[in-house]
Amino acid sequence: MAEAGYINPLSPSATKDIKANYVSEASTGVTWKGKIYAFPYAQQAQTIYYNKSKLSANDVKDWKTLTSKGVVATDFTNAYVMWPVMFSAGTKLFGDNGQQLKGSTFNSQQGINALKWYAAQKDNKGVMQTSNALNQLKKGNAQAILDGPWNAANIKKILGKDFAVAKYPKIEVGGKSVQMEAFLGIEGFAVNSHTKNAKAASDLAAYITNKKAQLIAHKEAGQIPVLKAAVNSSAVQNDPVAKSVIEMAKPGNSVLQPMLPQMAAFWNGSAPLISGTYDGKIKPAQYKAQLAKLEKNIEKK
Repeated sequence: MAEAGYINPLSPSATKDIKANYVSEASTGVTWKGKIYAFPYAQQAQTIYYNKSKLSANDVKDWKTLTSKGVVATDFTNAYVMWPVMFSAGTKLFGDNGQQLKGSTFNSQQGINALKWYAAQKDNKGVMQTSNALNQLKKGNAQAILDGPWNAANIKKILGKDFAVAKYPKIEVGGKSVQMEAFLGIEGFAVNSHTKNAKAASDLAAYITNKKAQLIAHKEAGQIPVLKAAVNSSAVQNDPVAKSVIEMAKPGNSVLQPMLPQMAAFWNGSAPLISGTYDGKIKPAQYKAQLAKLEKNIEKK
């Protein structure tokens, strides 16, 4: 929207406030070409939810242990969930900041290593492919799922007193034990560039993203705050879901979802690549060519 001119950059005072008082990931997440375009509101990153009567906190720290002692339900047709294994493998999507059209590096040995990891999960008895992980958790067919804070309330209803949450486990990719990563998303409120009441709109956006508002959104809707004063509040610090998401939001645990419009082509091409590799329809001999094809397609202007 910023590139198309639908929203305007924030004022110097608002920009200064966001850089000083919001977590760094939030500030970066609403920045486009060096300018801040929105008031950050919440952060989202997937975590692992599990049944603590079946799995211990130590069990879920490592994928091998997790999948040998229980079953984790996830979806290899969903690139939002599964692509970040590519980050764990050491590749980049649109460069360091997600804004470089030709900055992707997954057409490489690291990318091939990630594809090998997807393929290996097909024969892992502790991994269940499903488009409805919540249902498998409810039925007891799975003891853990990979999901976001938006489903935390539903998962709490399913697991009750056995509810537990943690950051993603370590996985082995390319012969190395690495942190399984996730996409990080920052929600925010921007001002329509065509409004006749820009100052009033900006004031409203600032008001509905202040500490009080973020804490209400956390309490009532499970949103994870990004304003430092709200993040450091007792309500957030005593919430295991919030703490796990905040941990996942740290560098090395997640990567900000790129903002380029070419992400549409990325989603369309990455999902069949991952699912095809997992299913075995895409063979190892095809890995390099498939990665090259995807990289070429997402670099088109």
